[in-house]
Amino acid sequence: MAIQKVNIQQAFYDVLIERDFDNFTALQLRDAVGATSQEKRKVIELRKLVYRTLNRLINKGLIVKDHACEGKKPVYLKTASFDTANWHILDHITNDTPQSISEGTTEWLNERLEQCESDFIACLSEFETYKDLCKQAPHLNAKLQDVRSKAREQSSRLLGEIRALKIAMSIS
Repeated sequence: MAIQKVNIQQAFYDVLIERDFDNFTALQLRDAVGATSQEKRKVIELRKLVYRTLNRLINKGLIVKDHACEGKKPVYLKTASFDTANWHILDHITNDTPQSISEGTTEWLNERLEQCESDFIACLSEFETYKDLCKQAPHLNAKLQDVRSKAREQSSRLLGEIRALKIAMSIS
């Protein structure tokens, strides 16, 4: 398999690669990234950033989400391809001056679009999994209805964001 080029922010690189963070929960990653990050973010923004990053790494096959026990928080584990990935630290790149404002904006919009599309795919996959689980185990239908609805709503929001970003890219 070819080595993947993976964009990652400096704070996540410091925690996941430099500190060799493995077998962690999203909350543990949020706290570790928050402690190492130079820029202070609100807890809600940081939580969203952590989940977006985790979903992107899951979609690329670099980490897996392990649902250990019911009622416990899922644990994230690195895969073999994590160590072979070609890490591209975003914070170092943003120091480069773009050729023009338009190029910088387009690059930023492209990165955001890529992230939204990745999150959208993860959300759709989650929704489809709930749907399949309800078909295979009808007794779970009532218990999974709320989370299934939330996954559907999230995918709709992400689809709207993707459309808006594509329109913004077409006019920039």
